[in-house]
Amino acid sequence: MVGNRSNLTMTHQILSSDVLRNKTITQLANAVSTHHLDGLVIDFENVDGQDRTQLTLFIQQLKAKLKGLNAVLAICVSPDYGTDWTAAFDYEQLGAAADYLILMGYDEHWGGSSTPGSVSSLPWLRESVRRFLLTTDPDKAILALPLFTRNWTLNASGQSVASSDISLIEQNQLMSRSTSKPVWHEDIQQYTVSYRDTQLHKLWLEEGRSFTRKYRLGQDKGFAGFAYWYPGGASSDLWSSVKNADRFAQRGL
Repeated sequence: MVGNRSNLTMTHQILSSDVLRNKTITQLANAVSTHHLDGLVIDFENVDGQDRTQLTLFIQQLKAKLKGLNAVLAICVSPDYGTDWTAAFDYEQLGAAADYLILMGYDEHWGGSSTPGSVSSLPWLRESVRRFLLTTDPDKAILALPLFTRNWTLNASGQSVASSDISLIEQNQLMSRSTSKPVWHEDIQQYTVSYRDTQLHKLWLEEGRSFTRKYRLGQDKGFAGFAYWYPGGASSDLWSSVKNADRFAQRGL
């Protein structure tokens, strides 16, 4: 994976300069060759909308360089809700240039959100997928699912005053120490749970029941495969749920 650490200024400097762009592409191709890599995943986030054309050109030129190395090129993109965050993504052109587009199916609510909520409720993910497939061939699409959630700290009115990413392992450890019972919400296909230490906390849980519904959505829409963020974040029971979903799907259940 090649990331830009959400550094807008640095990314603009590289993309807008023929010299720096070509130097970066050469360095990446050399890394693929030296380390015998199968390919690269480009994860550029917080890219300035003015760099839309240059980002596409970067991917086109990088793919041309990697083709001779028989290496795969994928690029991560956020769901398109018409915000500045995705203004640099020309989904159709990026999909034509890269081997795969990876839809990051999370961050419905993120650290800067004043209103707490799920990182990936099923209705939001379904709409994100619908928009994505308007411009992207499912055969070139990979659905990235969350192996994390957010632990929200709330004030008396229920608004977020702080939040932090936690792995699903950490989520389950919290639940094992809590006396609160999770509540299932049919509208978002997800459990929530609240608990109190010195402050009130709320979590939208990512566990087998909700996670497999997201997984099945990707299968039903014909996605080429799945990715997950972040590696090592999953609890062991999650993969058992995925295996069961596959088994039931094969039986037509």
